[in-house]
Amino acid sequence: MSSSRSEGYKRYLEPGSEEPIPPSSWFRYKKLCTQQSAALKQLGQYYTLSITIKKFMDPLLTYEAGMKYTFQGRGQKKLAFKNLLTFRVLFNAVTSHYPSETAANVEKWIKDWLTQCKSQQERALNKA
Repeated sequence: MSSSRSEGYKRYLEPGSEEPIPPSSWFRYKKLCTQQSAALKQLGQYYTLSITIKKFMDPLLTYEAGMKYTFQGRGQKKLAFKNLLTFRVLFNAVTSHYPSETAANVEKWIKDWLTQCKSQQERALNKA
Protein backbone atom coordinates (compact mmCIF):
# COMPACT_ATOMS: atom_id res chain seq x y z
CA MET A 1 0.00 0.00 0.00
CA SER A 2 1.55 3.28 -1.04
CA SER A 3 1.96 6.14 1.37
CA SER A 4 -0.51 8.41 -0.44
CA ARG A 5 -3.08 5.65 -0.48
CA SER A 6 -2.53 5.08 3.21
CA GLU A 7 -3.06 8.78 3.87
CA GLY A 8 -6.24 8.62 1.81
CA TYR A 9 -7.62 5.95 4.08
CA LYS A 10 -6.82 8.03 7.14
CA ARG A 11 -8.48 11.14 5.72
CA TYR A 12 -11.57 9.22 4.67
CA LEU A 13 -12.05 7.36 7.90
CA GLU A 14 -11.38 10.12 10.42
CA PRO A 15 -14.35 11.48 12.36
CA GLY A 16 -15.91 14.43 10.60
CA SER A 17 -15.41 13.01 7.12
CA GLU A 18 -17.74 10.43 5.60
CA GLU A 19 -17.48 8.18 8.68
CA PRO A 20 -19.22 7.12 10.83
CA ILE A 21 -21.63 5.38 8.52
CA PRO A 22 -24.47 3.91 10.58
CA PRO A 23 -24.82 0.11 10.56
CA SER A 24 -28.30 0.47 9.05
CA SER A 25 -26.68 1.83 5.88
CA TRP A 26 -24.38 -1.16 5.49
CA PHE A 27 -26.05 -2.45 2.31
CA ARG A 28 -25.49 0.90 0.54
CA TYR A 29 -21.78 0.68 1.19
CA LYS A 30 -21.17 -2.98 0.46
CA LYS A 31 -18.97 -2.26 -2.57
CA LEU A 32 -16.91 0.24 -0.58
CA CYS A 33 -16.53 -2.29 2.23
CA THR A 34 -15.44 -4.99 -0.17
CA GLN A 35 -12.79 -2.73 -1.70
CA GLN A 36 -11.43 -1.59 1.66
CA SER A 37 -11.44 -5.11 3.07
CA ALA A 38 -9.55 -6.36 0.00
CA ALA A 39 -6.98 -3.57 0.44
CA LEU A 40 -6.43 -4.58 4.07
CA LYS A 41 -6.16 -8.26 3.13
CA GLN A 42 -3.34 -7.35 0.75
CA LEU A 43 -1.31 -6.12 3.71
CA GLY A 44 -1.00 -9.79 4.61
CA GLN A 45 -0.93 -11.83 7.77
CA TYR A 46 1.72 -11.18 10.39
CA TYR A 47 3.14 -13.43 13.11
CA THR A 48 0.34 -12.94 15.61
CA LEU A 49 -3.22 -11.69 15.68
CA SER A 50 -2.25 -8.63 17.74
CA ILE A 51 0.43 -7.54 15.25
CA THR A 52 -1.91 -8.11 12.32
CA ILE A 53 -4.60 -5.94 13.91
CA LYS A 54 -2.06 -3.20 14.64
CA LYS A 55 -0.79 -3.27 11.06
CA PHE A 56 -4.37 -3.12 9.76
CA MET A 57 -5.46 -0.32 12.12
CA ASP A 58 -2.51 1.98 11.42
CA PRO A 59 -3.56 2.79 7.82
CA LEU A 60 -7.23 3.05 8.82
CA LEU A 61 -7.11 5.58 11.64
CA THR A 62 -4.66 8.11 12.93
CA TYR A 63 -3.90 7.94 16.64
CA GLU A 64 -5.62 11.29 17.08
CA ALA A 65 -8.81 9.90 15.56
CA GLY A 66 -8.46 6.69 17.58
CA MET A 67 -8.44 8.70 20.81
CA LYS A 68 -12.01 9.78 20.05
CA TYR A 69 -13.28 6.19 20.26
CA THR A 70 -13.64 3.38 22.72
CA PHE A 71 -14.82 -0.01 21.58
CA GLN A 72 -18.20 0.14 23.31
CA GLY A 73 -18.49 3.93 23.50
CA ARG A 74 -18.36 5.77 26.79
CA GLY A 75 -21.54 7.73 27.45
CA GLN A 76 -21.38 11.09 25.73
CA LYS A 77 -17.58 11.37 25.95
CA LYS A 78 -16.42 8.92 23.30
CA LEU A 79 -17.91 7.28 20.23
CA ALA A 80 -18.41 3.52 19.90
CA PHE A 81 -15.99 1.95 17.44
CA LYS A 82 -18.01 -1.27 17.23
CA ASN A 83 -20.84 0.60 15.49
CA LEU A 84 -18.65 1.87 12.66
CA LEU A 85 -18.49 0.44 9.20
CA THR A 86 -14.72 0.57 9.68
CA PHE A 87 -15.03 -2.10 12.38
CA ARG A 88 -16.89 -4.43 10.01
CA VAL A 89 -14.27 -3.93 7.30
CA LEU A 90 -11.44 -4.55 9.77
CA PHE A 91 -13.16 -7.57 11.31
CA ASN A 92 -13.75 -9.17 7.89
CA ALA A 93 -10.14 -8.62 6.85
CA VAL A 94 -8.75 -10.04 10.10
CA THR A 95 -11.01 -13.08 10.15
CA SER A 96 -10.05 -13.90 6.55
CA HIS A 97 -6.47 -14.36 7.78
CA TYR A 98 -7.44 -15.97 11.11
CA PRO A 99 -10.68 -17.90 10.50
CA SER A 100 -10.44 -19.86 13.75
CA GLU A 101 -10.14 -16.77 15.98
CA THR A 102 -13.11 -15.85 18.11
CA ALA A 103 -14.82 -12.48 17.78
CA ALA A 104 -14.02 -11.77 21.43
CA ASN A 105 -10.30 -12.21 20.82
CA VAL A 106 -10.33 -9.93 17.76
CA GLU A 107 -12.31 -7.32 19.72
CA LYS A 108 -9.82 -7.56 22.60
CA TRP A 109 -6.91 -6.53 20.37
CA ILE A 110 -8.91 -3.73 18.73
CA LYS A 111 -9.76 -2.44 22.22
CA ASP A 112 -6.07 -2.59 23.08
CA TRP A 113 -5.13 -0.57 19.98
CA LEU A 114 -7.76 2.07 20.80
CA THR A 115 -6.55 2.25 24.41
CA GLN A 116 -2.93 2.77 23.33
CA CYS A 117 -3.72 5.64 20.92
CA LYS A 118 -2.91 8.37 23.43
CA SER A 119 0.53 7.01 24.32
CA GLN A 120 1.30 6.27 20.66
CA GLN A 121 0.35 9.85 19.72
CA GLU A 122 2.59 11.23 22.47
CA ARG A 123 5.49 9.05 21.29
CA ALA A 124 5.01 10.24 17.72
CA LEU A 125 5.03 13.87 18.85
CA ASN A 126 8.20 13.33 20.91
CA LYS A 127 9.97 11.82 17.89
CA ALA A 128 9.15 14.81 15.70
